Amino acid sequence: EPPLDSEIHVVGGAHDPYYSASMLEAWRRHTSGDFSLRLFEGSHVFLQHNPEVLTYVEQLALRHARRAV
Repeated sequence: EPPLDSEIHVVGGAHDPYYSASMLEAWRRHTSGDFSLRLFEGSHVFLQHNPEVLTYVEQLALRHARRAV
């Protein structure tokens, strides 16, 4: 199928034994829109140890909301 015409923002753990950075980067092919990949310190459960992940996701959501208005 053709790629989506929407943004995809991927977050992951820099030391995740299950999903490597190259595996996460592969999401890029599914969009013709903006794409970003941000790796945070940690493993597969990086969200539990990085409160800045929520801040990052919140910033992405606010940026998207401002453009939609």
